[in-house]
Amino acid sequence: MAPERTRRAAWLFPLLAAAGPLAAGEIDPLTRIEGLEARLEGLTRRVQALETLLKESSPGMGAAWSVEGEPTWELDDYSRINPFQVLQKRLDRQNGRVDLLLDVAAPIPDLGDWDSVTRGEVVPLMLIVDTGDGGAIAPVNLRLERATRFDPGARLHLNAQLEPGIAERIRRIRIAHAPVGGAAGRP
Repeated sequence: MAPERTRRAAWLFPLLAAAGPLAAGEIDPLTRIEGLEARLEGLTRRVQALETLLKESSPGMGAAWSVEGEPTWELDDYSRINPFQVLQKRLDRQNGRVDLLLDVAAPIPDLGDWDSVTRGEVVPLMLIVDTGDGGAIAPVNLRLERATRFDPGARLHLNAQLEPGIAERIRRIRIAHAPVGGAAGRP
């Protein structure tokens, strides 16, 4: 018997002994423990599958759960999986500023679009904002605030400016890829 199982069995035996001797047809305590362990493993797998399903079926792929009153952030596959990892995201409702801190986790597929960007210029990502009252504003370009390089391991600080009146009503912010010449009006 494995040490972990022995340890578990050690605390279960007094409980089983208190229940009295085995009657005809009852299962041996070790067999019961093994059965319970198998059920626990099965339940653990089911919970993990449900958690994965919940994560994948939440509003928008890559949606981040938000504190009540804060917007829900949704990230498309480009900005969520590859090549970026979101380290921090923030909406300042008072002045309408959106800040995003990204870690370059893999080589950027459209690196040529990024290499030409300098501080203050538009990057190939945009915000799509939903005010929750049926209104949405046109996509807003994200701009490069700070970065020294664009290879894996680099950190990028991006921002966008929204009208404070709109920022107060935002319920959902979606970050999406905006290839050069895309919908957000990149040159």
